[in-house]
Amino acid sequence: FTLAEVLITLGIIGVVAAMTIPTLMQKCFEIQTVARFKEVNSILSQAIKLAVEENGEVSSWGNINQINEASALAIAKNLKPHLKLAHDCGTYDDKNMCIARVYTLMNGKVAGAGYATNKSYYKVVLMNGSSIFWRGRYGGDYPKNGEVPIMAFFFDINGSKGPNIVGHDLFSFVYYETYGFLPYGWFNPSGCISENSDGFSCAYYVFKNGKMDYIRKK
Repeated sequence: FTLAEVLITLGIIGVVAAMTIPTLMQKCFEIQTVARFKEVNSILSQAIKLAVEENGEVSSWGNINQINEASALAIAKNLKPHLKLAHDCGTYDDKNMCIARVYTLMNGKVAGAGYATNKSYYKVVLMNGSSIFWRGRYGGDYPKNGEVPIMAFFFDINGSKGPNIVGHDLFSFVYYETYGFLPYGWFNPSGCISENSDGFSCAYYVFKNGKMDYIRKK
């Protein structure tokens, strides 16, 4: 997006002088993030659909019923042919070419997974500059009618660049064999805007509302 396009989208050309530069930049960031969110969601949804059509249901891809390197690699084997990649960092990204070294939760705490060097997560960068990393089934994920998601995906809309905050530029989706690809937080619609939110439920908020006004309410 150019600045002019952002201003037109916001409908504030006539009042731009009344806005502060930080406010304008924040609006720009939100618009760009939502657009990239939708783009990556579409890319990933289509890739999973094609991978399932080609290789059968995800449960037949190999031992992905647990969170470890083998499951991350099994997903990569079937999914990568349907993604256009700029970088493939595999399961160990110690140089942070694909994702950030540290991600912060929206409540200010540090996310505890250590994704970059955790071999249970496979990391790639798309041609548009967004990063995706994924893992297999984790029993602690939220079940839907008793079914635990078989895969989880995280995407950073601007790669390893900042702010590297969950709910700001990092979002999460889960995949159920019965219910498909769903944004994290579907089970708690108000989770994103609740006090002390960690930000993970904001994927559902952005998916449903197409905006990130919750950032300015914190």
